[in-house]
Amino acid sequence: MTVYRKISLLMLAVFLLVYLLGALLYTQQARHDVQRELDGVAGLAQSLGSPADLPESVVSSMRHLTPAA
Repeated sequence: MTVYRKISLLMLAVFLLVYLLGALLYTQQARHDVQRELDGVAGLAQSLGSPADLPESVVSSMRHLTPAA
């Protein structure tokens, strides 16, 4: 095996390691961000309460929300 080929394989291995490590870190960060968003939305939904308790002007502007009267 030539020196050129050895250096090329070593560089390939280093780059693959760096890319895999980066992909792992990005995936972990994305999971953390998604969980934080879900927690925020759940908190907002709990703070709104029941749709029947909201003013009619607010409920009428929400397309997917129909209060149970």
